Amino acid sequence: MVKPLVTIIISNLNGISLSLLPECLNSLTKPNYPNWELVVVDNNSDDNSVDYLKKRFSALDNCKVIQNPVNMYSRGLNLGARYAKGKYLAYFNNDVALHKGYFDELINQMEHDKDLAIAQGKLLNYYDHKVVDSGEKVWINMEIL
Repeated sequence: MVKPLVTIIISNLNGISLSLLPECLNSLTKPNYPNWELVVVDNNSDDNSVDYLKKRFSALDNCKVIQNPVNMYSRGLNLGARYAKGKYLAYFNNDVALHKGYFDELINQMEHDKDLAIAQGKLLNYYDHKVVDSGEKVWINMEIL
């Protein structure tokens, strides 16, 4: 069975100078999920992020860089969605690193509960993985009236 395409959208601002992008991309370009694409939206970084991303993605057909001409977070996320081809969109900041089963667990839940419109996994602190930054799995069911 073919798994649905997931578009991973990363919002980036100065991820190279903050030393965030390499670990983030190491996690997201090997997600242990068979059907994914990655869109990194650079929100007008003034470091070397765009050059780094273009070089890193040069041999990856399912990864692309979108340049947002202003540093506007929501506009960047919308730009990423505009280029997305996936059935599901997964939004993250550039300080994320995912565990290997993240998308399998999340997509299985989304596929089996047709009333589910949005979901989020547990977020751990980037610098101390023992600290929870946001709660347990949050499932929001949408009722259509």
